[in-house]
Amino acid sequence: AGYIRTLSKLGVISSKNGNIYPDSAISCSEALKLVVNALGYGPKASSQGYDSVAARLDLLEGIGHSFSGDLKVGDAAVLVYNALRADLMVEVVKVGSSKK
Repeated sequence: AGYIRTLSKLGVISSKNGNIYPDSAISCSEALKLVVNALGYGPKASSQGYDSVAARLDLLEGIGHSFSGDLKVGDAAVLVYNALRADLMVEVVKVGSSKK
């Protein structure tokens, strides 16, 4: 599907073997990584850890139990709600400077 390819090219989703299975269950950690990447924090999370960045963004607020295993529908709804309230990472480039 086109949306899967687009998200993959943007670095929002990825897989170890290059294959993505959109009809398969997704783990909580995979969902967290997807949301953190979609918000623009992927590079920061790569060095600081996805759990750490998600905690600072309050993405797991309202999810009272251990966030592990396959993602449940209710947890997905809370995660998406929290993501909609989170700040986006915005890259600022000064005029006249080059981005590296």
